[in-house]
Amino acid sequence: MDTALTSSGNITITFPDDYSYQYILSFYYAELNSTANASSRNFYLEVPGSYTGFILLNPYSNATNSVFRATGYLYWELPYTPGMDIVLYPDQTVSSPLGPIANALKTWEMSTNSMPRMTNNEDGELLIWL
Repeated sequence: MDTALTSSGNITITFPDDYSYQYILSFYYAELNSTANASSRNFYLEVPGSYTGFILLNPYSNATNSVFRATGYLYWELPYTPGMDIVLYPDQTVSSPLGPIANALKTWEMSTNSMPRMTNNEDGELLIWL
């Protein structure tokens, strides 16, 4: 967690793939700065193909019993097209001294094969004894 990507400017995450596919994306962030406050870190997450387009994030929480100041998790099922980048950029409408933060990003390619897997007919049978 302490090796998160941070920047005072933009962070661009590029996929190396050169073909189109459906994928699941999970994005994680956590505020680790103990001096952070509600206006310390405001940033946008732009995910191409998502229904929201971009999301304003503020990973601050005033919960004092938490190990992390705040944690967040976002999830999408999306189409990927070569050249699409995920971009995190600071909110320019407020003075936020800490830039975007990304702790983890996970992706899974989804199979679009329309052929169902063959199973044994007995896999779905239920026996009832009276």
